[in-house]
Amino acid sequence: MKTPAVKILLCLAALLLLFVGAAQAATTGGPLIVRIADVEAIAQLLDQFAGPKDPAGAQEAPAAGAMLRMMLGGTDWLDPKRAITATVTMEKEKPQVFVFIPFLRPNPDFAASHKAMTGPDYYFIAQPPVAAAPREILEPLYRASASPGKDLVSVDIPVAGLMQELSAEIEKGLAAIRQKTASPEGAPQAGAEQLDWMAKAMLNLGRQVKNLAIGLDMSQDVIGLRLAASPVEGSDFSARLSRPRQATGFLSAYQPKGPITFRTRAYDIAAYLEMFDGFYKSMGLDFTCFKQIAAPFTGESAGSMSLAGDFVSIRGVWVLDGPGHDPEQLAASMNDCISRYMQSMKDFAASQGQASLEMPFPRLLETVTIAGRKVSGISIPMTDASKQGASLEPVDLRIAVVDRFALFGSGSADISFMMNEAKAFKEAPATGPLMQMEMDMAQVAAMGAKSAGQPLPKNLPEKAVLFVSMDMAPGRAEMLYSANIKDIKAVATLMASIKPGPQPEAAASPAGDFSRPRQAAPGRPEPVFGSPGDIERQAVVQPQDKKSLALKNAAVAAAYGSPRGAVRHYGEVLAIEPDNVKALFGTGLAYAEMEQFDRAIMFMDKALAIVPDDAAILYGRAWAYLKAGDQTAALLDFAQAAKLGNPDAGYYLESMTRR
Repeated sequence: MKTPAVKILLCLAALLLLFVGAAQAATTGGPLIVRIADVEAIAQLLDQFAGPKDPAGAQEAPAAGAMLRMMLGGTDWLDPKRAITATVTMEKEKPQVFVFIPFLRPNPDFAASHKAMTGPDYYFIAQPPVAAAPREILEPLYRASASPGKDLVSVDIPVAGLMQELSAEIEKGLAAIRQKTASPEGAPQAGAEQLDWMAKAMLNLGRQVKNLAIGLDMSQDVIGLRLAASPVEGSDFSARLSRPRQATGFLSAYQPKGPITFRTRAYDIAAYLEMFDGFYKSMGLDFTCFKQIAAPFTGESAGSMSLAGDFVSIRGVWVLDGPGHDPEQLAASMNDCISRYMQSMKDFAASQGQASLEMPFPRLLETVTIAGRKVSGISIPMTDASKQGASLEPVDLRIAVVDRFALFGSGSADISFMMNEAKAFKEAPATGPLMQMEMDMAQVAAMGAKSAGQPLPKNLPEKAVLFVSMDMAPGRAEMLYSANIKDIKAVATLMASIKPGPQPEAAASPAGDFSRPRQAAPGRPEPVFGSPGDIERQAVVQPQDKKSLALKNAAVAAAYGSPRGAVRHYGEVLAIEPDNVKALFGTGLAYAEMEQFDRAIMFMDKALAIVPDDAAILYGRAWAYLKAGDQTAALLDFAQAAKLGNPDAGYYLESMTRR
């Protein structure tokens, strides 16, 4: 039976290994140090995560927080202004754990039960036990304890020091790999040579990081994870961090909306790509073309992404170094570079003896005109690895240039939206971190559940935002993650319950079910939707009327349960005829199918501005308002549609009256 001393030491060792993984390879020079700033706060959080009590009244084991207090003999004797610190070394290939525990007043029972060595205001525990506290271990633990930091639990990893200290062992391991993978003639094979270069490139990056700090902070509501790296003075990494940041930007006031949003301040994209040149070149991947693509951009950007079934919808803006750029040239450069990158991935896989990757290549989209501006773009075919390479809807990226802004979106409607947003872009002082992203995990999880045809739990929060930010300054690079603890638990429960499977048929409703995309009819193959040019080649038909063809394609896409395909084809119509009522209404219905009700209402508003007394459009907008939660606006549209003779609107109002 394990004694309390062994239990507590195992707990502390587990915390250590949780954060440093394979850190057991470290030796005493430049020790890894774990800080535990507030033991009582950890105990309270453990109590919070305890499961519900047994309703049958059976005797239960003490909660984890209570067990921690029992092992420590309470927490009131510990010094709250100093941290408990710990480290691990290797002695003859066996781990040796050391723990430093500061106190306000001695706790003789604790010291006796844990065989602790006693200092003037601390206990020192070693496992396995040692005769005396090694000075080279005690002093860094003592200093680290006096600087508990801002995190509840943290670990400092002296990366460059470890790389230097373990260089002989690393080189020995690389030599063993080279020997095992050598050809019969003794020469290194292509794959082994690339792996060797890859390892050396990773080591070179590690030698530029003086210290990596990993911190975990928790309150009763929020959990946060912090990663902070400090560079070795004079290194390339240090030089990158010392570059001055641009004081102004154009997107500070722009607030993208969607389940996933992102923004970046201006930064030198090519300079940061160069940091990883050696690593990627070792894999046979040449990032030169990506640096060429980045040349006209300032690094400042903002945008959003949403998901609907297998479809990805994006919209946003990149800031250019000035006006006058051609969207066709930007799209062509991206298409060429991505194609070369994908080919190099296939070549690298082949060099490792792997089967040829079935990797789709992008293609250029047909250039169209929207609001008098040229719009080009690329389309990237997608496959579902979980379904043996089954085709998914391609990800389209359309690009337009307005002044010094490269606007991008999944379709013509997104580009039109961004053109309107661009009117408000103005130069102003830059604020916030270098990069930040917000992800509404509740929406993402809900979309995943609906795609799998599964119901949503009642306790799913309306919003569960994961915040991610990254910032760089001279001498420090830091990344932060934070989210609400209860939201994480609810979303994790939902994600764990999602099982892939076919979607059930939607129950009929007066206006159709907007809660999820429609399914293809049983027994019919899922159609493949591409650009009008693709369909012309597939059908060996070249009609003169592109608008008519796009309307037909949109109708087919909608009928076969592809609202994103419908949006894309209706967008082709609107590019030719912006006031086409059928395309505006169809786009609105498609967005409603994807639960993007703001966009749905916007397009139906445009249609009603042209035909204000169209009962069908009023009825469709009424359902969009209702699904968006605006019951007052919905009832007004239902009433107007019924007045204009729409029978379904009348039936709905009668059913509401009977309730």
